[in-house]
Amino acid sequence: MLEQTQPTQPIIRFDDEVEVAARLVPQFGYEEAERIIEMSARTHRPVDRVIADAA
Repeated sequence: MLEQTQPTQPIIRFDDEVEVAARLVPQFGYEEAERIIEMSARTHRPVDRVIADAA
């Protein structure tokens, strides 16, 4: 029998990510916004918390 594995990446709804990116890109630029979103997904912390911790 095949063993099912859990995805290694958290599931993020595309709409949520686009909405967050639309808010962050004008303020931080594309690359930094992408890094913030990825860090939020990886650590399961809200985007605002990731930004506050980085400041």
